[in-house]
Amino acid sequence: MECSQADDREVVHVPPGWYADTGGVGMRYWDGAQWTEYQSAPPPNSDPGTTAAPSKKPNIKKPNIWRRHPVLLIVLNFVMGICLLLYAAIGFITVATEDCTRSGFVVECQSDQLTTTVNLFWTGVIAVFGLLALLRGILLLRARKSGTK
Repeated sequence: MECSQADDREVVHVPPGWYADTGGVGMRYWDGAQWTEYQSAPPPNSDPGTTAAPSKKPNIKKPNIWRRHPVLLIVLNFVMGICLLLYAAIGFITVATEDCTRSGFVVECQSDQLTTTVNLFWTGVIAVFGLLALLRGILLLRARKSGTK
């Protein structure tokens, strides 16, 4: 089932929805551009040759990697939090240890071979996001240990 041409000027698009599976028994989902892998069994006590759409969409759940692997989400939060905090710490340490000139939130530091520009506002924002990621990782870990989701 694809776009079909009604006459020489008009192209008819088939809307997304559940349609009879021409290659098998039951229904298959058309996303508006192509057939998806989602299929459903025919309703009970129905004639396999009928093509009526079901009155209700089947309850098909897409796989969720975070629900199947919650430890992955916890580890990702810890790693992201640590990386963001390290990035922010390097920025703040650079400003504290080098010969720097400050203009508002922007600090420019010069060493023998390198000039570094640090924006203290965005470095602070990154530090806050790092703390939030670590906090979320801790909360997810506690929820996992207590058995709640």
